[in-house]
Amino acid sequence: MEEQLEETPVVVADLFKKMESTVTAYGLGAVKVHRRVDGTAFFPGGIGLWRGLEPHGDAPPNFPRRPIMVLGHNFDKVAGLEASCVRGVEVMGGATWLILRRYLETAKVDKLDCFFTNVFVGLQPVKSPGKVIADTEYFEQCRAFLHLQIARIKPRLVATLGIPAEKQYLLSGCRTPYVPLFHPMYPFTLGRNSEKCAAIVAREAAKLRKALDALTT
Repeated sequence: MEEQLEETPVVVADLFKKMESTVTAYGLGAVKVHRRVDGTAFFPGGIGLWRGLEPHGDAPPNFPRRPIMVLGHNFDKVAGLEASCVRGVEVMGGATWLILRRYLETAKVDKLDCFFTNVFVGLQPVKSPGKVIADTEYFEQCRAFLHLQIARIKPRLVATLGIPAEKQYLLSGCRTPYVPLFHPMYPFTLGRNSEKCAAIVAREAAKLRKALDALTT
């Protein structure tokens, strides 16, 4: 019998509840996410799902069955979350979303078939990029929560964005097939319209497509 789709609000509420009880060791530098963007945004800054045809569209009523989990680094800095909340959406023209959307479109992956989340669920206090400053307990709790996310979401594939996300995924001991991709920030820094950027997008998209096709062969 085919598995029935769950309501998106139910799944997201459950994820937030699990996160609240699992990740408690904020401090040193990592800051707890205290608000959510009412639009397309990576979890936990948003619901982790694409909002219809446009970022401000309606949230899908049902959570996708066995989605692709796109696993980023961390949501943003504190001021970045506040700005996104005022705007009502993450900056879709920023480096991460701009290049990530090109990865997905080139690989012929539907954004509605993805769940966008982060390996570190805390905010950076001052600047978004860079190493998250926290103690060992925080990192262990984030990996434990990643286990809970995967158990709840049941993704068919995890696409890690960047070396830190891949490293934390491997340390978590999760067994879902994964494909490591360059964090979109890297090709963006080479020039969003440059030949080098286009070549990296094509290569990373091909890796993603190959990993997905391998699941069905």
